[in-house]
Amino acid sequence: MADSSLKKIDRIGAEAEEGQTEAEVSQTEAELGQIESEEGQTKAKVSQTNAGLGQTEAEVGQIEAEEDQTEAKLGQTEAEGGQTEVEVGQIEAEEGQTEAKVSQTEAELGQIEAEKGQTEAKVSETEAELGQTEAEVGQIEAEEGQTEVELGQTEAEVGQIEAEVGQTEAELGQTEAEGGQTETEVGQIEAEEGQSEPNRG
Repeated sequence: MADSSLKKIDRIGAEAEEGQTEAEVSQTEAELGQIESEEGQTKAKVSQTNAGLGQTEAEVGQIEAEEDQTEAKLGQTEAEGGQTEVEVGQIEAEEGQTEAKVSQTEAELGQIEAEKGQTEAKVSETEAELGQTEAEVGQIEAEEGQTEVELGQTEAEVGQIEAEVGQTEAELGQTEAEGGQTETEVGQIEAEEGQSEPNRG
């Protein structure tokens, strides 16, 4: 009985160590999830900064487009002052109009880049939230593993107590056996004495 109790203690101890290992693995996964969450947050900030930069470029392009448009109108006004000036103004107006179209195109491209950066920021934010969720799940798993370790430790202590009780019972049985042996020897002596008394008579 004592041997079986010791084997049970060894098995429970092994399960406790396995639970401890699982708890440490879950803790490591939780820490990795936290790192991924922080990386995603950093990416979100970078994308947000790029989005703001694209918006600024779009505004600058719009201002340049308005300035080029003003120059085109000014060239048109100068063209009214004379035929030569008309031709020169017309050319300048066409150049200004072309530059205005280019600036307008650049503004539109800047707006597209701003929207793209905003989308990337939202994606990075989502990744950061996902990493945070994974970190929380890993933390829960680590706590569950710790609970299993504590349960295994409790079972090991119970097994130890059962082993001690079994050892005590074995010692008590041994004492009773020795007492029975003593009683047998006493009875044997009394029998021999009883056998001797008739002979004396």
